[in-house]
Amino acid sequence: MTDLSQTIRMVPLDQLFLHPMNPRQQVPDEDIAAMAQSLASAGLLQNLCGIEEDGRIGIVAGGRRLRGLKLLASQGWEPRGLADPIDPVPVQITRDPAEARAWALAENVTHSALHPAEEIRAYGEQATHGVPVETIARAFGKTERHVRQRLKLAGLAAPVLDLLAADKIGLSAAEALCLSEDPARQTAMAETAAARGLSAAQIRGELKGASIPASDRRAIFLGLAEYEVEGGTVARDLFTDDAFLEDAALLERLWSAKLEREAARIGEEEGWSWLEVSQDSYTPWSLIDKLERLWPEPVELPEGDAAELDRLQALHPEERSAAQTARMQDLTRRAAGDFSDDQRESGGIIAYVNSGGELTIDRAWRKPERKRAKDGQSEGPGRDKPALPQNAVEDLRRIGHAALQVALIDQTELLLDLFAWQCEARLPSWGGALGISLAEPMIRPDKDSGFHHDARLPDLSPDTSAARDWDAFTAFRAKGKKHRNQVLARSLARTANGPSNGPLAEILAQHVDAQRMVRKIWTPDAANYFGRVRPDLQVAIWEELTGAEGDELKRFTDLKKGERAKELEALFADASVQEALGLSREQVKAIDAWLPAELRGTPMPTTQEA
Repeated sequence: MTDLSQTIRMVPLDQLFLHPMNPRQQVPDEDIAAMAQSLASAGLLQNLCGIEEDGRIGIVAGGRRLRGLKLLASQGWEPRGLADPIDPVPVQITRDPAEARAWALAENVTHSALHPAEEIRAYGEQATHGVPVETIARAFGKTERHVRQRLKLAGLAAPVLDLLAADKIGLSAAEALCLSEDPARQTAMAETAAARGLSAAQIRGELKGASIPASDRRAIFLGLAEYEVEGGTVARDLFTDDAFLEDAALLERLWSAKLEREAARIGEEEGWSWLEVSQDSYTPWSLIDKLERLWPEPVELPEGDAAELDRLQALHPEERSAAQTARMQDLTRRAAGDFSDDQRESGGIIAYVNSGGELTIDRAWRKPERKRAKDGQSEGPGRDKPALPQNAVEDLRRIGHAALQVALIDQTELLLDLFAWQCEARLPSWGGALGISLAEPMIRPDKDSGFHHDARLPDLSPDTSAARDWDAFTAFRAKGKKHRNQVLARSLARTANGPSNGPLAEILAQHVDAQRMVRKIWTPDAANYFGRVRPDLQVAIWEELTGAEGDELKRFTDLKKGERAKELEALFADASVQEALGLSREQVKAIDAWLPAELRGTPMPTTQEA
């Protein structure tokens, strides 16, 4: 190509047009407007590439920039202080169609992404010139959340960004450093992380120190707004959506005072003679071991209401409408009755904040009166001792527990409903009706680009905010067996072991043909696969899927490993690249179905083989 060597020339804007070789023929108007704003703010940072035809230059790489430049020109925009004007335009030019076609492919395949530090500084520069977040997002083809996170990172101390740019700390470490607003502390922590190789979790642990997570029951009960009004500071992690209360002493004082206030208000409104406040998330045995439980006095419903309640209770949960369920719950509460005035005059309540941050009132208890002889002493020795020693009380509880389990043996439907509800509400084994906990094996890969986590697979970790009362369970049962069975299927599927866990798990994977689901949840790309395999395998995959040979195969082989990985990623993700390579429909289907050798399972054995 001695007479067709490429060169860069300054070309008048009106001599440039979008060539059919350019893969990006259709671009939304809002993207062009965003590109124009970016060019107006930062200038043209990269030349265009084109092929010369009949005295005009067709742009094969840089189509969005060309459209943005033409939009600025149509608006009469003129540069202010930029080194390069928008007209004429620097264009790398060739007359060789093969070379132009290679440029068109390279623009979409091998174009290197900005280093995170460069991207952060670029966003920060845009923001300092008043460019809105949504405009930056459109110009760079990113989500607004992504841009806001990068702008948060742009506020880090300059030495921290220098360490990030030098790859001495990773992006996740820089994100963790945003927990601190103190530049000196950020810098010191970053230098420590670089020297000791600290993980993002370790950095967050160091920066959080004695701070309290906003998910703590005390913080939920008090509320962040009330804490902040009293001068408390909250560190918010934009990257994990976590928040931390930094003044533990203030939180302790405020939530305790609120608990005392709320308990006193309820005690006064309901007319109880005394109340106790527990700092625990439950009623401790130490408060009730000498108390007598009081129960509401049942109410006999009118004949019509009683008959209606019997009819509603006789219906299967699937047969009851939402209105009927609400009516049944209302009648049940009325039938349970209320505490009498005498009970309130002698009894009391215990207030605490449960593990979900909710104020809970334990109603009701009475302190036993000691009978005293004429001399003022208790009647007889040991009359104030419990009727039974604690170990005897525990034995009786175990007997009652065993009786409950025996009573449930034949209640299959009820047990299935309880199990499914406990899965859906994510109740821990100690807080649910059944002492069952489900493990969730790790399924998200470390390099999770290209990986789609199916939202139907639930989070099985305990939910401390979940309702645990009978009304919540009744509402769950009202959704019917279909909903219950879906919950069970999804929850139990989340516990399934992988094929490497043993022969049974491997046969199960073959039985359900798990291999067919791989490409539905995962697409190989440069980060998760192609950049991690041996160079010779990269070439073998390209040759297998594209049928490349001769000069094209040599061109691919001569690329650097990272460049080959980028081209393979584009081959799988970009239809315009497949079209530029002239792939057949059968080749595209093969790409869509391709799997690494490690994920190609063995066929299900036949009966004779088994």
